[in-house]
Order: sequence, then C-alpha cells, then structure tokens
Amino acid sequence: MGLFQKIKAFRAQRQQSAVEKNQKNLQNAKAIREDRVAAIEFFCAHKDPAIAIPALLKRFAFSLDHGIYDAREKESAFEGILAYGAAALPIVRDHVYTTSLIAWPLKIIERLATPTEMVEILEGCLDYTDVSLDPDQTDKNYDILCHLRDYPLQNPHEKMLPFLQAHDERIRYAAAEALTHQPYSLEITKILEKFLTDHSAENTRLHQIVLDAYVEQKWKVVEPERLIKAGLPFGLFITPEGVLAVRG
Repeated sequence: MGLFQKIKAFRAQRQQSAVEKNQKNLQNAKAIREDRVAAIEFFCAHKDPAIAIPALLKRFAFSLDHGIYDAREKESAFEGILAYGAAALPIVRDHVYTTSLIAWPLKIIERLATPTEMVEILEGCLDYTDVSLDPDQTDKNYDILCHLRDYPLQNPHEKMLPFLQAHDERIRYAAAEALTHQPYSLEITKILEKFLTDHSAENTRLHQIVLDAYVEQKWKVVEPERLIKAGLPFGLFITPEGVLAVRG
C-alpha cells in the first residue's frame, strides 16, 4: 500500500471512530450533556445523510429529566435533519415505520412531504391487526389516527372501520374523529350513525363527537325512524330535511 492509500485509510478509520464515538454519546441519556450536544453538532455538520440522519433520529428515543435541555437538544436534531432537505424524507419515513416514538419524526415529515405523501406515510404506519396487547403499537395507531384527521382520505370509511371496532376506546374515538373531519358521504354516516344511540360507558366520548358532527355539519340521518324509536338525545329533533337540530 502506497503512502497516499495509507493516509486515506487512516483518515477513514479516524472518521469511523469519530462516528461511533458520537453515536454512543448522542443516544446516551446519562452522558455528559456537553458531550451529547457536541455529538448532535457533529452529525448536523456531517455531509452524508445516510450516516447523520439515523444517528440524529436516535435523540428522539429518550427524554431528559430537565425539560429545557431536552427540548433544546431535540430541536437541534430536528433542524439538523431538516437541513438535508428532500434527502431526509425517505430515511425518516422508513424510521417511522419501525418505531413507536413518532412525534418528532412526524414533525419532520410534515415539513418535507406533500399532503399526499403525508397520508401515504401515515396510512403505511397503521397496524390493522389486533394490537390490544401491545401498548406501544396501540399508542402509535392512536397517534397516527389523530394526525389523519387533518387530511382528506381516499375511502375513509373503509380505512377507519377496523379501528371503530378496536378494543381500546382511544382508538375507536380517534377513528371516529378522523371520519367526522372528512367531507360528508353516505358511507361515513352509515358507519357512524349507530353511535348516535350508543349510550354505553365505553363509548361516551365517541357518542358525543358523532352527535356534534351530525348537528354542526348538518349531516343527514340515514335511518330517522330507527333513531326516533331509540330515543333522540334531549333537546334535539329531526328536521323535515332529515338532519338533527337543536330545539329553539
């Protein structure tokens, strides 16, 4: 090996050692704060997004007891990832598919993705299987459903139906809320209307949000006779046009 190759190999080895050292410090909540901050700065200045972004994403995996320091470090990692622009999107997207800690990564995606891309990524994160025994995945599904309410969805009644049948009340509520934020459709009201007469304790919030949507958005009642027979909520009536309204 010539002198030039030896120097090149030495520099590569030093760089790899620096990467490994800073990775270790960055993801260590018990590390000296100055070392962890220096590690964040190291990766923010790194030229290779394939090395820097996965490392910076690890800073979102834990929180410090000192809230101000924790927020500052995460903001620095956040800005560092954003600085890579479009190159960051596929890396962060693949990350949210595999982690349950998605709050900060989703903030990054919201800044980089189009609304269509955002919906595709969010829907790709949902787990349609029974996750009732997996608290982390249950929380992730809930967070994703809460984000989806802010976007127009294709065939939302089909995508939300499995979550309206979930064991976890938060999941059912978030799915219903996502549907109430979509434009009116007969398919949506057919799914949600049953909750107008559901007074069970486990669906109290869900019942209220569906009721509010019908009244505020003037959704037409699909089966007014059934609703009347079951008993209309106090103070409400069905207009000749078939919508719920408040008396007086």
